[in-house]
Amino acid sequence: MEIKSTKQVAVLIGVKPNKLQRAVWEGRISEPKKGPGNSFYWTEADINRASKALLNKPYRPEATGD
Repeated sequence: MEIKSTKQVAVLIGVKPNKLQRAVWEGRISEPKKGPGNSFYWTEADINRASKALLNKPYRPEATGD
């Protein structure tokens, strides 16, 4: 399971980090687990929930050529 920071998630789904954080603070997105320093650790399920809540579409990671 790969975890990502709020900034990384914002880039992935195409929103600004403050919009993502505000959605968590306002309760529109359930709060992901927190790590050291109270920073959020986002899983793929968290990212999908955020994308659905903010963009009305599921998150689909881009396939890599590996």
